[in-house]
Amino acid sequence: MVEDFGFQIRDASDADRAALRALFHETERFYRQPLSRVDLRERVIDRLVQPGDLGCLVVYDGDRPVGYATYTIMVPPLKGAMFVKEVFVSEPARGARVGDALMRTLAARAAEHGCVRLDWTADEDNEGAQRFYSRLGSDQLTSKIYYRVEEADLEAFARGEKAIALPPPEEA
Repeated sequence: MVEDFGFQIRDASDADRAALRALFHETERFYRQPLSRVDLRERVIDRLVQPGDLGCLVVYDGDRPVGYATYTIMVPPLKGAMFVKEVFVSEPARGARVGDALMRTLAARAAEHGCVRLDWTADEDNEGAQRFYSRLGSDQLTSKIYYRVEEADLEAFARGEKAIALPPPEEA
C-alpha cells in the first residue's frame, strides 16, 4: 500500500469488491452509460482482483473508496509501456488530489516494471480531465489516431462482414 497526499492506494484485492462495485456504478453514471449487468461487472472485478495481465489500483480516504485506475503493461516496445485505461475519482473527492496520487502511483509502477512510457487517453469532451492531465505536465499526443469497433459490430467485423468506415484517400 502506498500513502500519497494522505490517501491509501493499493492493488485491488477481494477485499475491494464492494468498493469497486460502487465506483464502477458511479463511473457508468458519470459517462452516462447504461448500467452494466451484474454478472458482467463481477467478471471484470474477478479479473482485476487476481494477479495477471490487468492491474487495478484503488484509492481510499480513510475507509471511503474515492477512486481507482485500471492499467496493463503492453509490448512492444520490448521493455514495455504501461497503458492506463481508466482513471476515475468519485465526485465528492474531486479537487482533493486523488487523481494526482493515482497518476504518481501509476508512474512509479511503470518505472518499477522498467516501462519506457506511460500512456492514456481522455475523452475529447471531458475538458476537466484534459485540464487535469495538462496540469500534470504530460505531453498531449496528436500523432496517434484511436480506432474502435463497437460491441454491436464485433461479431460481424470478426467474420469480415462489416468493414470499418475509412475516410476516402486524399487526392494527390
